[in-house]
Amino acid sequence: MSDSTKRRKPRTLTRRQALRGMGVAALGPLGVRCTTSDSGSQHEACLDFELIRKHVDTVVVLMMENRSFDHYLGSLTLLEGRDDVDGLTADMSNPHPDGSEIYVFPSEVYCLTDPPHSWDSSHAQFNDGANDQFVQQFSYRSPEYCHEAMGYWDRSVLTAFYTLADHYTVCDQWFSSLMSSTWPNRFYSHAAQNGGVQGNRFPEDSVTTIYPRLEEAGWSWANYYANLPWLVLVEGHKLTDPTMRFLEDFFDHAEAGTLPNVTVIDP
Repeated sequence: MSDSTKRRKPRTLTRRQALRGMGVAALGPLGVRCTTSDSGSQHEACLDFELIRKHVDTVVVLMMENRSFDHYLGSLTLLEGRDDVDGLTADMSNPHPDGSEIYVFPSEVYCLTDPPHSWDSSHAQFNDGANDQFVQQFSYRSPEYCHEAMGYWDRSVLTAFYTLADHYTVCDQWFSSLMSSTWPNRFYSHAAQNGGVQGNRFPEDSVTTIYPRLEEAGWSWANYYANLPWLVLVEGHKLTDPTMRFLEDFFDHAEAGTLPNVTVIDP
């Protein structure tokens, strides 16, 4: 293995450093607040796009997967009473295959079989808006733990996420581009289309990503990855491209202020 392809030793990043860095990324470039009309003491971040264009020259996109808002931050409503967040309520439930009703509950299971999220299972779970088949669909894969589809984690477990939710903007409406599995949604994130695929397979026709258009417009970009960049599955992108960079380098580049205009993190 050549020096250019060797993996570097991962850097140690404390939670304090991570929170400090994310705080700067979230608010540092603007540093502007707007007073709401109904309360002089309540403030919201300005959504002034001219201001954003003038002061923000770097956008960092981190896409993770297979978590719902309710699973991670739903207890902001259920346990902490925030009425400005569309989270969990005590009456939410799903029927169990044994006939019982499973209501939302604090989970104590931190690692389990991935709940099904293919095209068919996702549409069955949604069930034309009833959202009543999550436990049933999970039972086909993990009958012993299918009730965990209704579990959630609170502040005591996800301390960093809840700290961020306390201080920064919370987006409580999480929707995938396509109600299906990983690949088609990754295609959407990189190309604004999925090539017509419903599952984890290649489109019949080639799909062009947004990155050539960024380059044509004079904007720089890079994909920082941990194991293998998903983007190399798309035609026109190779692992040897200079825009494919190790995740450890992200922290050095962020600290040095040399991140490209559009930075994609692929964990």
